[in-house]
Amino acid sequence: MLGSDVAREAAEIVLLDDNFPSIIIGIKEGRVIYDNLKKTIAYTLTHLTPEIVPVLCTLAFGLPIGLNSILILLVDCGTELAPAISFAYEGPEGDIMKRRPRDVKRDHLVNLPLLLYSYLQAGLTITGLCFLTYFLIFMKYGIPPSALPLTSDEYFIPGAKPFQLGDRIFSPDEQLAILAEVQSGFWVTLVMCQFWHVWMCKTRVISLFKHNMRNWTMTMGVIIEACLIVIIVYVPFLHFPFGTANVDGYFWLPNLGMVVLIWTWAEVRKAITRKYPRSRFNTAFAW
Repeated sequence: MLGSDVAREAAEIVLLDDNFPSIIIGIKEGRVIYDNLKKTIAYTLTHLTPEIVPVLCTLAFGLPIGLNSILILLVDCGTELAPAISFAYEGPEGDIMKRRPRDVKRDHLVNLPLLLYSYLQAGLTITGLCFLTYFLIFMKYGIPPSALPLTSDEYFIPGAKPFQLGDRIFSPDEQLAILAEVQSGFWVTLVMCQFWHVWMCKTRVISLFKHNMRNWTMTMGVIIEACLIVIIVYVPFLHFPFGTANVDGYFWLPNLGMVVLIWTWAEVRKAITRKYPRSRFNTAFAW
């Protein structure tokens, strides 16, 4: 074996040409890949909280289940796929070559700030907005939130008993129809929140307003996502297999809270991160 072959086997980095600027290009590409992996993870982990919390609320408080298993699978294996894949085509942030080298022992791909952001900050925000839609649809039929705890075992299930609320009695079929609309509204809010959230995850440090927005794969991904919502919710013959029902247009409004709350928080966090890169705030919240 030649000496050069031994050197290639032992080296951590091998230059394929004698152009030293190739090192800079390699470092940049590595940072872009690392950044985009973190963005993908932050985006995809977020939908787990609004999927799990309704189940916990049913077990703990007896609330009618907010999402059926088919709609959960549809999020995991359908609406989330195209936007998540689109991060592979995301360009570098403007400051990517100005950042300090990553400490491989400390700066892990998945760290505590990323988990706190996905599960608590963005995840709980989406969950709250989904439950807002959930309760509003029940209230549309004259069922206040106070009437829902401890109903999941006997009502809003196949073969349920008639549900009496004051002078109104809801038959088993009416209960299932209401629940289908409630679950559809919950699902619409969840997916639409992720529709907005994917844009918020495009940058980790610089402001989104200073970032190159040209990512046609992401644009097509969210268009596919929106089309799936419309098809699943409003095409009548799909209602039975997916357990969905038509959702009134004004129940699409709660998801806009995602833009107001998380987009504002994301821009504030990035601004503080840029100005105070070594602060405790940066350690706790910069993912």
